Amino acid sequence: MYLADIIIKFSGNIKALLLGTLHNVASVGVFSVASQITMISDMFHSSIVTVSQPIIAEISSRGDRDQLKNFYQTVSRWSLTLNFPLFLALLLFPGPIISIFGESFTTGIVVLKILAWNGLVNTGTGICGVLIDMSGNTRLKLVNTITSVTVSISLSLLMIPAWGLIGAAIASLSSAIIINLLRLIEVFILFRLLPYNSTFLKPLIAGGIAFSLMWVASWFYPVVDLIHLIVNMPLLFIVYICVLLLLGLSEEDRLVMSRLRRRVENMLSR
Repeated sequence: MYLADIIIKFSGNIKALLLGTLHNVASVGVFSVASQITMISDMFHSSIVTVSQPIIAEISSRGDRDQLKNFYQTVSRWSLTLNFPLFLALLLFPGPIISIFGESFTTGIVVLKILAWNGLVNTGTGICGVLIDMSGNTRLKLVNTITSVTVSISLSLLMIPAWGLIGAAIASLSSAIIINLLRLIEVFILFRLLPYNSTFLKPLIAGGIAFSLMWVASWFYPVVDLIHLIVNMPLLFIVYICVLLLLGLSEEDRLVMSRLRRRVENMLSR
């Protein structure tokens, strides 16, 4: 498991090295900024993963398949629910967001949009990686990590010379899709579990409504600078949250939120 973590840590540096070598040094800065912006959603997902690990290990050790299924699906949905509005914001306001770091970085608007999809793939496929890790399949995790890095490097070597920054972003997105689909299949084979059920429609519906309203509003009041961004981004989140509340929380949602809250309180009290 530690070897897999080390490989993951160095994979990002390899992408920057390839981009600087195969394209130009200036593109590394733009790609790095776009990646850092999308890491905000990764932070939410990583926090959920960290809190979920001991709970999944505990449930797995008891062999309670029904509870494991409920927890897996509910936490996966909440991972998507928390990250979905951030994804929508990156699609709606990529220019004003990336221009916070300087007007010269606006060349990375398309890259930012592609990497936003990368984050959605990671969160939208749930916590399948955690399920593999906490069930004792450390060799499988290592194989997945090596596969992910190999695919990412191979696609980067193919796409960066042809398409530069956009090629690097597409390579990242493609490798994320491949490795997450692989994990989904592995979890289904090992546990006969999928992270999806009908309740996954709630954040999608809420996000669709919020996105549509803000998109139509942008026709009349374009978001072109930081001031407009400060006003419109909270509005997007408010509409999203209101629709979610109207759709209602399930009993599983309340149960998982309660367990996660207790786990966080225990971690903070140490």
